[in-house]
Amino acid sequence: MTDPAHDHDRTFHETAADAAEVGKKSFAGIFGGVWVDRTNRRVHIQITTAPSPSVQGEFTRRLRHPELAVFDNVARSAAELDALRQRIVADMPSLAAKKIHVVAVGELTSLNKNQVSIGNTEATAVETLYSIYGRDAIIVRSGITIRRLAAREDPPPLAGGMQLEDGFNRCTLGFISARVSGGTASYQALTAGHCFPLGDLVLHDMIGTPSLIHSS
Repeated sequence: MTDPAHDHDRTFHETAADAAEVGKKSFAGIFGGVWVDRTNRRVHIQITTAPSPSVQGEFTRRLRHPELAVFDNVARSAAELDALRQRIVADMPSLAAKKIHVVAVGELTSLNKNQVSIGNTEATAVETLYSIYGRDAIIVRSGITIRRLAAREDPPPLAGGMQLEDGFNRCTLGFISARVSGGTASYQALTAGHCFPLGDLVLHDMIGTPSLIHSS
């Protein structure tokens, strides 16, 4: 006997995976991302221009479940969001010098923005980030503290065993590994290959409410 809930999850996953592949390979310049609206049973495909019939046709032609797809016109492409995340990460030392402590940076695909989580609680730190990166491009979550879930000292914000989500799939983070080059450790996280075939942004529940990290 098949589980209807499992079948629905698989249908969403297949549609989102198809849309991500088409967007990244064929429309990288205008593709904003894809996210699953479980409440309304739709897979949202984000495009930075008004979706033309030819663009919509190319997507729906290559989706296994095109009836689930809706198109959203958004301001930023996935490439632009990624470039902004990289800029924020590169700015972390200078932000720290200003006493702004960035805990995590990630993408909120449904809002077509990046999320910046900081340890600060004061409003001035939040407003400084908005003034630098734009209120229309980021959402700041303040007062975020790291709570370890593992007995050993894992590098924040990752801890083995934390729950991972990508909007339509759940998995569990495995081992934490580190590669040392020139005295600097580069941390990585391992999980099963089937967990996130899109290699996209995922959520974790380490701090009680969802925050964003990046998988590859």
